[in-house]
Amino acid sequence: MECTINGISYDGAGVGRVDGRAVFVPFAVPGETVEIDIVSEKNRYSLGRLRKVVEPSPDRVEPVCPHYYECGGCSYQHVDYSAQLKYKRQVVVDNICRIGKITAEVKETIGMETPWRYRNKVTLHIKNGQLGYYAENTRRLVPVKTCPLITERLEEVTGVLARQLVRINGEDNGEVVIRESSVNGGIMVVFHQIKSAVDLVNSLKGYCSSIYNMEDNRFKLLYGKPFLEERINDLTFRLSPGAFFQVNHQQTLVLIAKVLEYLNLSGDENILDAYCGIGSISLPLAKVSGTVLGVESFAAAVEDARLNAILNNLTNCEFMSGQCEKIVPKLNRQFDAVVLDPPRAGCKREVVTAITDMSPSRVIYVSCNPATLARDLAVFAEQGYLIKEVQPVDMFPWTSHIENCVLLSKNDLK
Repeated sequence: MECTINGISYDGAGVGRVDGRAVFVPFAVPGETVEIDIVSEKNRYSLGRLRKVVEPSPDRVEPVCPHYYECGGCSYQHVDYSAQLKYKRQVVVDNICRIGKITAEVKETIGMETPWRYRNKVTLHIKNGQLGYYAENTRRLVPVKTCPLITERLEEVTGVLARQLVRINGEDNGEVVIRESSVNGGIMVVFHQIKSAVDLVNSLKGYCSSIYNMEDNRFKLLYGKPFLEERINDLTFRLSPGAFFQVNHQQTLVLIAKVLEYLNLSGDENILDAYCGIGSISLPLAKVSGTVLGVESFAAAVEDARLNAILNNLTNCEFMSGQCEKIVPKLNRQFDAVVLDPPRAGCKREVVTAITDMSPSRVIYVSCNPATLARDLAVFAEQGYLIKEVQPVDMFPWTSHIENCVLLSKNDLK
């Protein structure tokens, strides 16, 4: 059947209507007329499969990656990059209006001049000795020879690893995380429950600065340095194997610059950084403010944050280990500004209400999930905060993911 695509979903699928029902069609582009098959009927919508593009959009392009339609890691390689940025902004607008039931100024998405080879971290699955990605929504392994999103060094290491897995004829099932430093090119490999990890060390030594294997929920160092070094502007960070750090270094700098711009600090403010991780936002704030308190649930990341503060000679920041929903409501302190950078699930309501009870003049909310962001912004709005501006940042080109930096104010600050 034919269908006209007139919208885009949060995961990059085209949206049209058949017999009055919304239908979601992966790989279809707004403005196109397409032939589809209905593959699944839900209560309020249908899922379609693209059979043929009858009238293509001028935004349609040929995907760069040979694995694109099978791998499932990307959602937008069939779309021109400039159009992709517009669609991602529209997803943010739609979520804020539909879920948050609020209006806000959403700026144009900040993209990348060269949106390829930007990922400094990749997670690959190992199944019966083969290395690859899982096809979308399955546990079917797709062996990949190339991935144009990861750096050349990461692709080189994955190639070596794939060949060695075949050579040892392993039957391992697990995953491996490989991360590259943007500072010195160091490579950290972290195996997760891989029995043959020790057998792979010798073949990887010439490519890696450190190799770990997670055994019994503990990281065991098999080779090299215990950390990977990163840098944000003139600040140095040491990353332990389980630490979170943004995968796109270039756009991370853009994001942190936007946080600092929105805060508009004078130099003596007291700031709360909730969900602070290893201090990637806390430390840049500490350089230009009075004090910073970081709160983070992952204990190893808190230790990294404390060490990173020492490495950078910053004595005006402290870090607390624990869940934000338990710690923040019990803080008997006043803050001039609060920065939130929660996981995809967003903030617990008690975190938002505890922050609004503190009445900071500004709140900066960094989010990787427009849906939970919209939900939480609605709670802030209920508590009298104004959503001054939403700035999407394309941290993950060619995928459906979009980072946002939001400025909220207690009063109508200019």
